[in-house]
Formats: sequence, structure tokens, C-alpha cells
Amino acid sequence: MRPTSQTPLYSVVFSFALQTNTDQLLEELSRFDYPAFNDKPEVHQWSAGEIAEHLLLFDIWLHSTLQSTSENTQRDPQDKINIITAGL
Repeated sequence: MRPTSQTPLYSVVFSFALQTNTDQLLEELSRFDYPAFNDKPEVHQWSAGEIAEHLLLFDIWLHSTLQSTSENTQRDPQDKINIITAGL
């Protein structure tokens, strides 16, 4: 993301953190050789490759979502706080 004077600070911080975490993940994944990357530790567990694939799919969805346009809500932002905090 290239910040502009119109970019909110939280968006810049979030983008930087996301890029930093992505770089760290790629560094960790590069340590696997091909067989180990696709080897499942246990029958019902995921391999590093399967985890990486799911993270990639999430990243694609997140990028698409963050690049989409949105509208300001017409409700009080506090309206959903009780629902959200009840699930924590």
C-alpha cells in the first residue's frame, strides 16, 4: 500500500504490520525442503504447505476486501459493541 495524505494512519500501520508478518512467514517457509513442506506431522494435521495455501487464500481475500470501496455506516458505531464483546 502506498500511503497518501488521505490515507488514515491506522491503515498505514496495519499495512506495515501485515507486510512485516508476511516477510517473516516467507522466511520461515523457505526453511522447508520440498518433502518436509508437504509432509503431515500426523494423519489429521496439516502440512506446512497446506497451512501456507490457506494463508495465501486468506491473503487474497483480505487484499481484495481492503481494496474495495465502502460506505460509512448509518448507525451509531457503538450499537454492536455488546454483541462483539459478548463473543470474547
